[in-house]
Amino acid sequence: MSQKLKFIWRFAVVFILVGALPLLFLNMSEWLGQYKNWFNVLVSDQKDNYGKISLTGLFQVYFNISDISKVMVQLGGVLLFCTMYIRRKLFSAYYYRLFFLAALLIWVVIFNHASEVYGYAIAILGVGFWYVHQPPSRAINIFILIFIFFATILSIDPKPRIISKYIYEHSLKAIPYTFLFLAILFQMLFRNSAFFRVPPQTALSQT
Repeated sequence: MSQKLKFIWRFAVVFILVGALPLLFLNMSEWLGQYKNWFNVLVSDQKDNYGKISLTGLFQVYFNISDISKVMVQLGGVLLFCTMYIRRKLFSAYYYRLFFLAALLIWVVIFNHASEVYGYAIAILGVGFWYVHQPPSRAINIFILIFIFFATILSIDPKPRIISKYIYEHSLKAIPYTFLFLAILFQMLFRNSAFFRVPPQTALSQT
């Protein structure tokens, strides 16, 4: 059996086992009912969170596309994501894999039409992975300080209700992460391949 088939088989087994874990605490009808409720929530797309701080919200607020479909936005996200495979030969390089991880962590949040403020805890990890693997630079340091400042201000609680409302209504949370995602993608597509192949132990010492 090939390694890929082994991975698929093991993933399927783990997926089933994890999905069945609630049976330790619920009977069969309760277990099925819980999954049915979760499915209904996904299908109905709760209106309270729809598009407010994601790319869907950015299109709605700044491009006046009020009826844009989440499917269209997510399809665009998938296409952007796939561009990272254009240089698939670089996946053997340490840096390229880390940049891929950073972009992935941001991608799963900004292209989620029902993103919430606290979901950006995932995206900020991607920002961190990207930052610590940049060559030392004053411009990068200033950028990350400004980025973290705004990311913190837009997330910290408690804050006046009017500020929270403004953040949601103008999708402010998604803006810096969207620009950084595009910047990471640009680096992955156009940066010299030698940068990504620098050994991890020496890469950070280079300017």
